[in-house]
Amino acid sequence: MTPEEVALLSELTIIIPTYNRPLELERAIEYWRDIPVTVHILDGSQKPWFEIGAIVSSGAKITYHSLPTKANEKFMENYSLRINEGMSLIKSKYAALLADDDYFTLHGLCTSLELLSSNDKIDAVIGKCATYCLYGNEIEWKKKYLNWIPNELLKDESLAIRIKNDVGKYFVYYGILKSEKLIEIHTRANRFVFSDFRVNELVAHHLGLTYCRTEVIEEYLWIRQKSLVKNPSYEHEIRSSDQNENLILSDIFSDAITDIEPLVSAELKSTWSARKVKLIEERLRADDLKYSSTVTAKQTKILVAFAKRGLMALFLLTPRWLQFILLKSVLSRYLNVVNAEQPPEFESKQDMSMLLTKPREELRLRANI
Repeated sequence: MTPEEVALLSELTIIIPTYNRPLELERAIEYWRDIPVTVHILDGSQKPWFEIGAIVSSGAKITYHSLPTKANEKFMENYSLRINEGMSLIKSKYAALLADDDYFTLHGLCTSLELLSSNDKIDAVIGKCATYCLYGNEIEWKKKYLNWIPNELLKDESLAIRIKNDVGKYFVYYGILKSEKLIEIHTRANRFVFSDFRVNELVAHHLGLTYCRTEVIEEYLWIRQKSLVKNPSYEHEIRSSDQNENLILSDIFSDAITDIEPLVSAELKSTWSARKVKLIEERLRADDLKYSSTVTAKQTKILVAFAKRGLMALFLLTPRWLQFILLKSVLSRYLNVVNAEQPPEFESKQDMSMLLTKPREELRLRANI
């Protein structure tokens, strides 16, 4: 790292909410320990997994906070409590929210911070996403959000244009933001705990593109785990429409729009708020349909997915000259499918792979547990 990069990284605070995931935290501590950022871990587990307070590291300022979930407290109630507590801890110029099993690449971080520090007209930066799936000591890498490409409309000065172009495709939930924007987004999104845990996160997604003029970079920034096992805390429940909650949703967006453009007309504010609420409802309905599909339909989808993956694996094993001949006979739209199946390549991939397969005993020893 150059002195300039160290200076920029020292202006970044990362908030990591977690719940009963000590192994993921041990990896997170190992990853961030030598990078000069500030990290606050906010744990909702019934008992703390680490000693509360500062965690010894050689570069980062890592602090562990315990906010245990109470006996009758819903998971999202405690999650919102931890998010709000995390927002209150941010004292730096830039900030980010991060899941306990996700990471930011160092190169992506430096690129994002350089952009934010050099351009006053940018509030948030997002970039390419790679996913990893652990099979013992084997790691499967995949590309994610391939439709995230640079888009000038996302960073337009006009709130009207940003709202018009928010169709649920992009989100800054796991991006690098100016601190005041991140705090505003998550404080508003977590003032009320909705009956469906997905809603609070979707509110933050759409508030993000409302508050932030957003730059999309070509570099890999976000490394995300694709888990084979569902987190039991996130058990899906089909959401019944709640008119009172829809009114609260509308008020959240209406207040945010007033905060950004105080002189906007009541009619336009109502239209924009209704658009945001509709996007959230459509996303929930789409998810509900997916989860409520029949077992047979799910089995069929799984078989088709495995067949496609098998064919793609065979294709990638063929010689390059044969691939070229085959590709010439394939419609151009399928070229993107081929590219999507190629594993992602980024600067710190080897180091990341070593971290993910490192023996737990070594992780615990280095984390001073």
